[in-house]
Amino acid sequence: MAVDLRTATVGVCQGRVRFPTRHSGRRRGDRHRGLWPRRHGRFTTATHDFVGTDRFEILGDSGKIVVENSTTATITRLKRSERELSDAIDQQDISKLLSGRLNLSPYYSSEIIEAEAQWGMQHAGMLENFAANILDGTPLIAPGAEGVNSVRLANAIHVSSWKGREVSFNFDDKDYLFELNKRIRDEGLFAERA
Repeated sequence: MAVDLRTATVGVCQGRVRFPTRHSGRRRGDRHRGLWPRRHGRFTTATHDFVGTDRFEILGDSGKIVVENSTTATITRLKRSERELSDAIDQQDISKLLSGRLNLSPYYSSEIIEAEAQWGMQHAGMLENFAANILDGTPLIAPGAEGVNSVRLANAIHVSSWKGREVSFNFDDKDYLFELNKRIRDEGLFAERA
């Protein structure tokens, strides 16, 4: 009940979702090496935060994207995967990295993309694009499959949070429904989902 109340009030859900990748395994002791691959995420949303923070980060084993104020995207591309960097970096370089003395240019490149703020225009633009697709075949900005994948990712994060362990992006839908209904039942306010 406390977890559901926290999630309902501040929208925080921690979870670890495993995506099918070439480097899905990690070896014992990797956590203590230089650049340990991150395989978990945290989504925080709120509708009650008047001041708010407009920041979105995606971190993968080949780089990172940070979007701030809905206008500035910083894309950092590693020149080798985190796994390869972790295997190659020695204790001396780790010390330099942590003290800010390591020359990072051999390890990654960064690109900054600036855009104009378009508050409230996202939905209007999507609807205009949808209408143009129907009228003249203009390619969709966000096909329906992308929306399905977004919902699937959010549901995988919930399952991971509920179970307290990593789950696959291709998790069993029955598992999600079982875990969801368990929380609905415990709360006692709504009917279970079929």
